[in-house]
Amino acid sequence: MAYSEAKVIAGGLAHIPIIIGIFWLIRSYFNKRTNNFELAQKSTKVKPPLKKVENKAVANKKVESKVSDTKKLENKVTETNKSV
Repeated sequence: MAYSEAKVIAGGLAHIPIIIGIFWLIRSYFNKRTNNFELAQKSTKVKPPLKKVENKAVANKKVESKVSDTKKLENKVTETNKSV
C-alpha cells in the first residue's frame, strides 16, 4: 500500500520534534560528563607554595612600628589617667 505525499510529509514533520529531543538528550548527557571531568581536573591542581623572602629591613620596620604603636597607646592611657 503506497502512502500519499501528504501523509509522508505529515509523518516526517511529526517525527522531527522526537528526533530533536533525542539529540538534545544526547548533547545534555555529554555536556554533563564534560563539566564533571573539568571539575575533577580543577580540584587536582596543586598550587606551588609561595617562597618566603627574608628581608631584614622590612622585618625591622614592622617591629619598630609595632613598638611605636604600643608606646602611643601607653601615652594615651597615661594621659587619660592624669586627667581623671
